[in-house]
Amino acid sequence: MTAAKCRIKALLLFEGFPFPEAPPNSPWSRKVLQQLAGLVYSAPFRFKLHSELAHLEFAKLQASGTQREIRRFCQQDPELRPSIQYLTSLPGSAGL
Repeated sequence: MTAAKCRIKALLLFEGFPFPEAPPNSPWSRKVLQQLAGLVYSAPFRFKLHSELAHLEFAKLQASGTQREIRRFCQQDPELRPSIQYLTSLPGSAGL
């Protein structure tokens, strides 16, 4: 997801579009994504931006599915619980 977000920001910067205004804690909110999709621009830029937005959405779905499966495994297998607890103690994985 981070790579897709970086590519979108780089594309906007390259084309001279500012990143849409967003609250400090949610720069990638649904509202911001809708604003990005609604920008008026050339056909090649539109193709690339929509491609990157689709990639970001796919990455979000993959991450969500992975988190859901980890939770399911943890609930179904008590032997996995300690391992999952170790995994979730790592920085950046608290949302699991």
